[in-house]
Amino acid sequence: IYCCARRSNHTYIQSLSSRMHVYEPRIEAWMPDIMEKMDIVIDNTCVDGYASSWQALNDNGILVCLATVNMGYSARGCGVLDIDDMLRKFSQMKAKYTMSQTVFLDIRQDLKQNRTEFTRDLMYLMFLVEQGKIHPKVGEKVALDDVGDAQKLLANGKNNGTIVCLPWKKS
Repeated sequence: IYCCARRSNHTYIQSLSSRMHVYEPRIEAWMPDIMEKMDIVIDNTCVDGYASSWQALNDNGILVCLATVNMGYSARGCGVLDIDDMLRKFSQMKAKYTMSQTVFLDIRQDLKQNRTEFTRDLMYLMFLVEQGKIHPKVGEKVALDDVGDAQKLLANGKNNGTIVCLPWKKS
């Protein structure tokens, strides 16, 4: 398993699996090791229009494009156009129509379209938790007032498990 992450997150990510290889996000740091070798590549950032992810695939490999996350890049275009958003959409269109063996997954859209299935899956997960068959690692529970601080923990890789936002404000 290969993963790109900030240096501050390497220790945590490596603790998830002894088979985990963590690289700096720079393409030159990881591409020489995996070019044309990967069976599956999951890309959730689309930093380079999926080009590096596509190059990492072997002949039968599958590229899974997730709904892109906000990478914190500044919106360009004088406040009228979000150029970064337009570039992401163009990259998604390019991948969809020109890169065979590419699959798109947008969990937010899937949730809207398949709410019953998601509800059933969530109920089953809750059943497994209640039975003690799975043990989610909750690192911290925060009130709505503290979500900003929790986000900083996540961004800096300082969280020790999942951060749960409580549905009420601190009194």
